[in-house]
Amino acid sequence: MLANITWTSRIVSPDGTYDYSVPAEVPGCIHTDLQKAGILGDLFRRDNAENCQWIEACDVTYTGIFELKEIPENAAILFHGLDCYSTVSVNGVKLGETDNMFIPWRFELSGTLKTGENSITVAFRSPVREVEGRPKRSAAFTAERLYTRRIQCTYGWDWVGRFVTMGIWRPVELVCETADTLAHDRLGTGNEGIYVWTKNLNPFGAQVGLRLHFLDITGNGRVHLSIADPDGTVVWDKKRRILPTTDPNSADIAETVDIPDPKLWYPAGYGEQPLYTLTCKVYDADGSLTHEKAQPFGIRTVILLETEDAPDSAWAEKAKELKQYDHLIEWDRNKGSSRFCLLINGVEIFCQGANWVPCEPFPSAETPEKIRKLVSLAKTAGVTMLRVWGGGIFENDAFYTACDEMGILVTQDFLMACGSYPEEELMHHLKKEARTAALALRN
Repeated sequence: MLANITWTSRIVSPDGTYDYSVPAEVPGCIHTDLQKAGILGDLFRRDNAENCQWIEACDVTYTGIFELKEIPENAAILFHGLDCYSTVSVNGVKLGETDNMFIPWRFELSGTLKTGENSITVAFRSPVREVEGRPKRSAAFTAERLYTRRIQCTYGWDWVGRFVTMGIWRPVELVCETADTLAHDRLGTGNEGIYVWTKNLNPFGAQVGLRLHFLDITGNGRVHLSIADPDGTVVWDKKRRILPTTDPNSADIAETVDIPDPKLWYPAGYGEQPLYTLTCKVYDADGSLTHEKAQPFGIRTVILLETEDAPDSAWAEKAKELKQYDHLIEWDRNKGSSRFCLLINGVEIFCQGANWVPCEPFPSAETPEKIRKLVSLAKTAGVTMLRVWGGGIFENDAFYTACDEMGILVTQDFLMACGSYPEEELMHHLKKEARTAALALRN
């Protein structure tokens, strides 16, 4: 991560009425920067939220200054979250444009870095002005949000004020390859490198599938894989050579692991939440450890069961009764009815829960502590499932980790809510978001 970097932000309104330069925090946004500088007050007090809505029509520029003693090879800058329309430059050289808050953005830095002082500039354009004049569409609360791939609820909802902001809302990373970095035979970025899932449970144990993806293959690397049970006892280990597969620069390793007497993961109220840990240690030709990753996981099967209700059964009669409600008389076209049952390890689960929305109006202000407290309160309330609502974000890792550990099932919306979206126009965005979310959340 770019830890030793000094950020400032400048916000300017189109008519010049507002023009502020303040210290900036990354991850962060212009609202929280202005708050810390004393320009905005408590946004939850009286009508302060309404009084700061001039911000959404402004442009905002973030500038970061950092030092380099030497120029790294094959360097790139990786933004894990930019909100939302921006132009990115390094040392005055334009690298590219961004238009989606929900995906990471990577830009190659070849020929742009220098020894000594370097500068990053991210010039954000007003998300409201960016879509002015677009055709009207049907939507709850406000419709201009439908054209912009950023957090929808902050355009104003029934539970949160209107806070249309801009900023670098997730960390920034300098990715580079030098002699002293762990660059060869490395696991793929983020969760692209490791995938762990339960293939099946049987009377003899559990079968766990592993799939590993490696980059920058040398042909001499080796990986030591091990799985430890919740008590830390190693229950399986194996060593493999890392050899190129279809692409000479990448390698894939797959394993099926048989674990006898597995400790199974259950939702809260149905059992315990034991977590196993897969550890991957990569060694070079000399036997030196170059890279290591650990991935916790639970052993459980998930089945969604939909069987037709038997005629005249209690469930079929209940369905007939429900169909007499006015909105179902108008909309329901089903001739019969069926159950919708979730089985975890073959046990029927009653999905009792609620929507999860971002726990701050500015997602960069979320903290693992607050997230964990709220998930803990949900568990205390008897919740077995939380739905990450489409008007929010793909949540921080802290949320999914807390749910793993506390036994909360998660259903994850794609990030659309309560509106008629321009599907063809957004499809290229949605494909990228789907891939990003699937890789990030699949474990």
